[in-house]
Amino acid sequence: LGLVQSCSKPVAIAAFAAFRSILTIESASMNVMHTLAPPPIEDDHGVSPSVPPLQIVLDLLASSLLATIDQNSVGDEVGDRVVCICGVLGIILTNGEIMVREMFLRLTIGGEKRNILDVLLHWLEHDFAASSTLNNWSNAKTAIVRLLCEWCIDCETVVKEILSSPDNAGLIASLNQVATTDSTQFQSGLSCLLVGLWLELLGENEYAGWSRESISTMIKSQLGLSTFTKALESPRRLQYVIASSIWGGDPLELYVVKQWYSK
Repeated sequence: LGLVQSCSKPVAIAAFAAFRSILTIESASMNVMHTLAPPPIEDDHGVSPSVPPLQIVLDLLASSLLATIDQNSVGDEVGDRVVCICGVLGIILTNGEIMVREMFLRLTIGGEKRNILDVLLHWLEHDFAASSTLNNWSNAKTAIVRLLCEWCIDCETVVKEILSSPDNAGLIASLNQVATTDSTQFQSGLSCLLVGLWLELLGENEYAGWSRESISTMIKSQLGLSTFTKALESPRRLQYVIASSIWGGDPLELYVVKQWYSK
């Protein structure tokens, strides 16, 4: 919680390596289970309900994203916060493996029945106008797409949830925004990686009107296979300096990101 609430972005991102190394699958699972069913706290005043740290982080992410839609204006520090929160959640999803990725779908934001996936897709659907001009919100979008990739890996259930969501149009439309400049190539590559994961995990099945054939047709019609392949491969050739504005220039985190993408 301290990584995303009180620390500056460079400090928070520098701490990712430590968090990644100490978080076991058991700890990740316990954090999610305690968020789904918070254990009571006993003190001198008796037993009272608790708000788990992960719930606080999820609510902070949701409020930060929804503020860009409701207020249409937020400070750049909120974009930095989104990058940091997505980094923390990505570590939990990766270290927690498939069980945690599936349980994450049941997590709701405080006071509402919407899960965090709905919030992410809803934000991408509206695609806050400033995200194309404010650097920190372009970075936030990149962090969100990376988080969705981490969530989908080896988890067909998450892919089906995304494909069946009424708010997935903004994410799918991002395929039309393949970048021609270095500063946004990583974001474009992640978008194509995400669609590639859908192709892999959907297999021969059809879900919510989507199949391998329809996704392939979408790629061909919106991009063309050569452009799609080029965008998918481009992040592997990027220099670390290109991604430095997103992850604060921390060399260890940039190394982790590049190694993760190359798998």
